[in-house]
Amino acid sequence: CDVNLPSLIRNLEGDVASVVIWLEANFMILNPDKCHFLLDGPKNLVEQLYIEVGDQVIWESLQERLLGVPIDKKLEFKKNLNDICKKASGKLTALTRLAKIMPFDKKRLLMNSFVQSQFSYCPLLWMFCSREMNNKINSIHKRALRIVYLDYASSFQELLKKDKSVTIHQRNIQLVAIEMFKVVKRIGPDIMRDLFVFDLNTKSNKIFHRPNVNSVYNGENSVRYFGPIVWDIMLPARFKSISPFHALCARNMSLGWD
Repeated sequence: CDVNLPSLIRNLEGDVASVVIWLEANFMILNPDKCHFLLDGPKNLVEQLYIEVGDQVIWESLQERLLGVPIDKKLEFKKNLNDICKKASGKLTALTRLAKIMPFDKKRLLMNSFVQSQFSYCPLLWMFCSREMNNKINSIHKRALRIVYLDYASSFQELLKKDKSVTIHQRNIQLVAIEMFKVVKRIGPDIMRDLFVFDLNTKSNKIFHRPNVNSVYNGENSVRYFGPIVWDIMLPARFKSISPFHALCARNMSLGWD
């Protein structure tokens, strides 16, 4: 990170040069054709940038796929969500053909396994999506519930109540609460704990200090800002006092483990 673009490029070239030296020392070769970098910089920057490492040139990219997740330079994850919705909708179409001849339990199992599971991969990355994408996800969820319950008259909220479930976004908030529990109880990875700043004021009932943000997109829509809100404000006290051992036992029981 740097306020000066030429300095940023030089620093990046130095870091990549260190990687190349490490690869060569371990008898490995860098494939420059598969190497790209994403730059979130000035909006008026129109030319495509590149870095040079020896004789190799690495070009800037607008979007790359990392561990199966398409990541764009603005971290909007719109392409990723469109792909997820497309997959979920396709599987839902297949379920529709069997809706009237398949038992209810089987339909619900298939909905959870093949439709809702599409939204379970790395949800903390894309959960702060636009309202448009959130409505699209809710539309697929609503359609799935209608097919399972063969109920085409009830509203989305009525279908959720009948299914005893919540929306995908509400489920993601629950996942944030679980991650914050791990952070507080020191049972999660350090990389997650390092995201947050603990409130050292003993008179305060809050555990975390929320960072100052400039806008919704550049601050509020992040786990770093939203996580403390979930733990300090939204989560009931009875869940905060659970010991890690009892939490693990409850999780194992919900998964059917001994």
